[in-house]
Amino acid sequence: MLSFGVVNKRRVAPVINRLLAFSLTLLMVSGCGTRWFPETVKVAPAVVDEASGVGRKIVQTTTGLVYGNSTYNTDILILDVGAPSFQDAVNVAHDRLRLRGWVTSKKGESVVYMHLKKEGRDNTLLIESLKSLEEYGVAQEAQVVKAIKADQAKSGTYIVLALTPSD
Repeated sequence: MLSFGVVNKRRVAPVINRLLAFSLTLLMVSGCGTRWFPETVKVAPAVVDEASGVGRKIVQTTTGLVYGNSTYNTDILILDVGAPSFQDAVNVAHDRLRLRGWVTSKKGESVVYMHLKKEGRDNTLLIESLKSLEEYGVAQEAQVVKAIKADQAKSGTYIVLALTPSD
């Protein structure tokens, strides 16, 4: 017969109570949406590819914003849609995106906000000018500068599509 000796109930009870309290705390915190491991949230590659199809892609890059324990990636596309002016380029891109299922949220003179639910996620897209690259911190990236300089067409009417997951 195995014997573990005399169990002191006064010492065991507080240990069990602490374990139960810790377990309940973990259960409650995990139910509150707390993430235990870092997460990267991004637009599905199929959505990015579809959006890039509205024009000739000059370059694509990504930037990320850290919020809490998650990194939200923004895919940035620089496109040439073959329009003679920036405003015409915005209109062409807007019309082509609408044909692909994107819905206009807000349209201004220099920026258009659109959204699309696809691949199980809500996605937001902005159509902007090259000046917006400064805001995203990618204007001086070597690949961006090199791609714009190397573009043979040099149309000067590039547009920026910024795609972000929005849920």
